[in-house]
Amino acid sequence: MLLGRLVRDGERRATDLAADTFLDLSTVSRQIRCLVDRGLVERKQDPDDRRGTLLSATAAGVAAYQHYREQRNEQLARIFDAWEPEDRHQLVLLFGRFNKDLAERHQQQLLGGYPGRPRVAGSGRARR
Repeated sequence: MLLGRLVRDGERRATDLAADTFLDLSTVSRQIRCLVDRGLVERKQDPDDRRGTLLSATAAGVAAYQHYREQRNEQLARIFDAWEPEDRHQLVLLFGRFNKDLAERHQQQLLGGYPGRPRVAGSGRARR
């Protein structure tokens, strides 16, 4: 997912990548470290902020992303070829709904809690 984001969107800071993917920065950092170790992602200094680091896909990273994407598309095509068009259409609608609800829930969490889990007064954290 992170490699794909870098291939499609270009170089980014880890913090932006975490926000874009609804992941914790520590999770992104661990995953990026693995991708760097495998030669799929590279780090370079941000020219606009020398304290920051930009992440980008390497040529090997782009090739790996394209290879896995082609494999996935072939597997999905074999599965969905057996489905009726209406069933495929329903899946698209339901995934659209799921993605919208997921994004809204994430936004609510960023703004301080979400339904069913009120914020703890003064703590900045949601109550469990």
